[in-house]
Order: sequence, then structure tokens, then C-alpha cells
Amino acid sequence: MPAQNPYKFLSYIFFTFIMGSFIVSCASRSKPVAFDPPTNGRIVIVGNTFAEQLQNTNYFETFLYRNFPDRKLVVRNLGWSGDEVDLQPRPLDFGSLEENLGYHKPDYIFAFFGMNEAFQGADGLPGFEQNLRSYLQKISTEAHNGKSPPQVILFSPIYHEEIGGLLPSPDAHNGQLKAYTRKMAEVAEQLNIPFVDLYSESKRLMNRTDEPLTYNGIHLTEVGYRLVGEIMAASLGFQGIGV
Repeated sequence: MPAQNPYKFLSYIFFTFIMGSFIVSCASRSKPVAFDPPTNGRIVIVGNTFAEQLQNTNYFETFLYRNFPDRKLVVRNLGWSGDEVDLQPRPLDFGSLEENLGYHKPDYIFAFFGMNEAFQGADGLPGFEQNLRSYLQKISTEAHNGKSPPQVILFSPIYHEEIGGLLPSPDAHNGQLKAYTRKMAEVAEQLNIPFVDLYSESKRLMNRTDEPLTYNGIHLTEVGYRLVGEIMAASLGFQGIGV
């Protein structure tokens, strides 16, 4: 096995420490979402590629279990790459969203949408608003666990990072993401659903570091998932996050 470079490792530790401190300071600017899951509580994650890949570099789930060590929480990830609020194709006999939610019986649903939809620009915004409202109403009003409807928490897409090279400028997409994030916040407020603005916080994070946190502008690296996971944890009021 080749020797590890100790300086590279120490630089990584220093980088994550500085960014972790920055994340906590950012979170202090906004009031955390009320999140207090019951013992044996069940959490289901739905949404796009961001949601699906949480299970591959799942720092957020680690923060969750560390913050509630005695709650015996169960997390199930139903995220699917490319999913949109009104477009979720599945293989034959996979089961509908309602069937899968009924099987997993969530007390909480974490929903991640908006990245793909934002590519439709201003023309797609009215349809997105309507589809998002319908989707949230559908998943938040049925008692999937047989007792009470779940608490849905809606998360915005992250910022489209500028990483240069041969990739196009993200400016146009970021303008669309900002507009879609604003619309998501409006719909969530109207439906009394908690909302976490990952777009604004990840923008501040990415603008403070020279190390790319994505590998193509919109999909996070492992370090990116750790740091954005800390943003998510801070937004839900977790204690003791960071390095």
C-alpha cells in the first residue's frame, strides 16, 4: 500500500474544520426547523439525484443518529435520479409512491426537488408550482403509518457551482434555481410545510472555498455531501455537528 501524504490529510482536516465553523455560523442566522422525531420514528427521503446519493455518502444520516442516539430511528431512502415532482418513472411492478409510503409508514418525509425542474426556466415555473403543491398535498395529508399524516420537510436544490474547465457557465441555471427556490418557499409557507433553503446556504459555502464541492457543478463530492449535510443538520437544529 502506498504511503499516505500526511500534509494532504492535515489540509483536509483543516479545510473541513474551517468550513464546519462557517456552516454553524450560517445556521445561526436563521431559525432552525422544528424537528423532534418520536422514539422508533420512521423517516422517508424522496426526491432527485441529490436525495438518492445521500445513501452513498451519508454524513447527514450519521448526524441524525448522533443527535438522537436513543430514538431508534429508521431511515429509508426512496430517492431516484432524475425524479421531478410530476415525473417519477419506475420499472414494472415497482409500486406507486403511495404504495411505497404505505409500506415504510413514515412519520417524517424529507422531500428534495427543484434541480431538474429549474432547467425549464420561467416558462416552467407556473406548472412547477402547481405540480409541487399537488405533490405536497398528496404526501402530507394521508396517514401512511396508519395513525397520522407525516410531517413533510421540503428542501430546495443546491447552488450550481462554477468549476470551470469545459463546462458551461452556471449563471443562467442559478438564476432559474433562485426563482424556483423562492417559489418552493412560497408554496411551503402556504401549505404550512417547513422549508430548508439549501440554495442560499450552499452558495455561501461554495463561494468561500477554492476546493470544488461538486464534480460537475450540481452533483456533490464526498466532501460536498459532508458539508451540505452539516447545513441540513444545522437547519434542523442538530447539536454538536461539524468536525
